[in-house]
Amino acid sequence: MSETVIYTVTHQVATVTLNKPKRRNALDPETLDLMKQAFVRAGEDPVVRVVVLNGNGDGFCSGADLGATASGRSASQMIEEHYKPSFMALAELEKPVIGSINGAAAGAGCALALLCDLLVMSEDAYLLLAFSNIGLVPDCGANWLLPRAIGYQRAYQAAIEGGKLPAEDCLAMGIANKVVPAAQLNSTAIAWAAELATRAPMSMGLTKKLMRASFTQSYGDIFSLEGQLQEDCMASADFVEGIGAFFEKRPAVFKGQ
Repeated sequence: MSETVIYTVTHQVATVTLNKPKRRNALDPETLDLMKQAFVRAGEDPVVRVVVLNGNGDGFCSGADLGATASGRSASQMIEEHYKPSFMALAELEKPVIGSINGAAAGAGCALALLCDLLVMSEDAYLLLAFSNIGLVPDCGANWLLPRAIGYQRAYQAAIEGGKLPAEDCLAMGIANKVVPAAQLNSTAIAWAAELATRAPMSMGLTKKLMRASFTQSYGDIFSLEGQLQEDCMASADFVEGIGAFFEKRPAVFKGQ
């Protein structure tokens, strides 16, 4: 796509890499627009089953590029025209997304990390909502994402104190799924993605849809939606394959059908 955002596909895994290491992968309109294109592309590619999002250099993403933000447009314009479309493209991606977090995931970068379905963090990684340190409020959906991840009290404390959430704390609070040495971060994320890519794509995608919908719908509504989507799954070739493999005591080979 661009040297600013690198998009590759290997063995059914798409990797989206933020590639502005000298700016610690700070987000500007160009980067955001390219990110959106990458997420849409991954969603539309039938070969891709899992997505890995990472950042080159010393940090995952340092947040907004403040120089680009002060480009004559208001904050709300920048958010609506560039940030929201990019983040929504990731939120609406019906495939598992693994965030591979090295160094800082700060500001909008923190929200980007929280938006991933699964997180692998290096031991030196951390999340940071430093908005209160400069008199701002968290944005890019962080006020929706963080309370759901760790509860209101801890989320509010993290936001108003503006301190770091180290990787080990993220693991203890359930934000991170795995914490590994920095040298193993990329290989761990890719290996996990490759393993998930062998699983039934429809099952993974619809489970994601159901769990995300659970934040805005009632228990009864989700109960009924599960039944509807279960019928879709049971009409698929992958369900037939899964049942056959179960009785034949062999690994299932899912083809995404």
